[in-house]
Amino acid sequence: MSQVVTPTGVRTDDWLVNQLPAAMVADDFFARFVRIFQAQGSTLLVHADNVANLVDPAVAPPALVRWLTGWIGATGVDPSYPDEVHRAVLRQASASLQWRGTRRGLAELLDLVTNGTAQVSESGGVWPADEAPDGAPWVRIEAEASTLLAEADFVELVLDALPANVTAEIVLGGRRVWPHPEEDGTTR
Repeated sequence: MSQVVTPTGVRTDDWLVNQLPAAMVADDFFARFVRIFQAQGSTLLVHADNVANLVDPAVAPPALVRWLTGWIGATGVDPSYPDEVHRAVLRQASASLQWRGTRRGLAELLDLVTNGTAQVSESGGVWPADEAPDGAPWVRIEAEASTLLAEADFVELVLDALPANVTAEIVLGGRRVWPHPEEDGTTR
């Protein structure tokens, strides 16, 4: 009799039959009949045992990694990029998901795709209701020109990570890329 080690313990091949009362196991036909359901159940249990691996960025299938990245809202990564880029973005985006929409969450995500060269300045803060500054909230991102992503993908990733009411300015390699220079006065 073989055993399967699971995250919750050890399961033998006759896991279902062994749960029957002795009188039922003694009936050869009934025991063989139950083994049919045991075989089907074993397949389901193997899949259930593997669920944790399905969402682990290190071992999940590439198509699932891409889907999970989009599912948590990190949609600015071109599907043609190598699997390792998608896995790295998924790991970082999911780890900092609780900080999404904050300076910290943006900085952590940008550190990944810029190798730590991004600088984030912003107008955010917490003030009493009558002391809040006038004007829309803003963020300015400055990074080296050579990032892990193409320029358009970098801009899309930043804009996806920001709250909808935040005005963004993105500078790569000393050149403003968002809003486009010819679109002065526009926001997201």
